[in-house]
Amino acid sequence: MRRALQLRMTRFTVITVTKNAAATVADAVRSVATQSFEGIEFLELLVIDGASADATLVVAQAALEALTLPSNFYYHYVSEPDNGIYDAMNRGIAAAQGDYLLFLNADDGLYDDRVLAAVAAELHSSPPWDLMVGDVAVYSPLRSERAVVTSAAFFPDPLTALLGATMPHQASVFRRRMVLELGGFDLNYPWAADYALFLAIAAAGTYRVGYLPRILASYNQDGRSFWQAEHYMTEFLHIQDQHPLLQQPEWRDKRLQKYVEILSRPQGQLGLWRLGDLAAGMPQDVGTLRVRLAAAEQRIAAMERSKFWQLRQRVHAWKSRWHGLRHLWRNR
Repeated sequence: MRRALQLRMTRFTVITVTKNAAATVADAVRSVATQSFEGIEFLELLVIDGASADATLVVAQAALEALTLPSNFYYHYVSEPDNGIYDAMNRGIAAAQGDYLLFLNADDGLYDDRVLAAVAAELHSSPPWDLMVGDVAVYSPLRSERAVVTSAAFFPDPLTALLGATMPHQASVFRRRMVLELGGFDLNYPWAADYALFLAIAAAGTYRVGYLPRILASYNQDGRSFWQAEHYMTEFLHIQDQHPLLQQPEWRDKRLQKYVEILSRPQGQLGLWRLGDLAAGMPQDVGTLRVRLAAAEQRIAAMERSKFWQLRQRVHAWKSRWHGLRHLWRNR
C-alpha cells in the first residue's frame, strides 16, 4: 500500500521491471532500500511486474520486510500483463511520484548505499539537471569478474557520441517532467527504446545533460540486449534513420565517420551490412570515407579468419547455450 508523500527536497522513484525474476530481484530491491537518505526527502520503489509465474513479488516483499525501513521510503507493487519491458517502464513513469527517475532491472543494482545521496548533491545545482549519467560496473554472466564502463566519452558532446553507442540506463537519472514531455519510451522499438529516448534528449538541445564521474549501478551482462545484440543494432540504426536531424548532410557525414570508427574494432561487426547502403545514399563526396570503410572491412575479414576469432566465437556459443539453460531453469 502506498502512503501519502510530503514533497520537498530531492524526490526519487526507482522503477524496477520484473518478469519471473525470483532468483535476482531480492538483491535489486535491497540495493534501493538500503540507500543513505542524505539530501533526499523520499525514495519510492515501484516494482512493475509482468504477471510473473514464479514467486518474484513474494521474494521482493520478503527482502524488504526483513529490513528496517526508514519512514521516507515507500514501495508499491503492480503485477499485470504488459506489452514488454518498455511498456512496463512507461506504466512506472505514469505512476511515479518522484521528480527524478531511475530504471533498475531485476538483475541489476545500485552500486553502493550512497549512490542516491551523491546524485542528490549534484541535482541541487541551479538550473537543475534533466539527465545525469554515471558509470556502470558490468559483471559477467557468472558474476566472477567486473569491468567499469565509464560514460565520460559521451561528454561534452553527447549527440555525436550517441551515433555509435547508447548510454547505460541503469546509471542514468532522468527528470520525470522531461521524460513525460518526450512521450516516454517509444513502444515501436521493443529492443532499443532506451536509445531512442537518449537520442531524443540529446537532439532536443534544450535539456541540461551532465556526467557524474562515479559508479552508480552494477549491470548484469546477461541482459536481453547483450544476448540479442543483432536485434538491438537493427533498431539502433533504424532509429537514426528516422530522426529528422540526423538526415541533414552534416549529420549523415558524422554518422558514417562514427560507423567507420566502430568497424575498426571487433565488436563493430554488427550492422556492417547497413553501412554500404548508407554510403551509397550520401549526396556529397564520401570517397575518403568509402576507402576507410573498405579498409575496415578487410581488417574484419582477416580477423574473422584468425584462430583467436574462432576461439572467441566458440566462447560466445557456450555463453548462448548457458543462457538458454538458465532461462529454462528459471521458467521450469
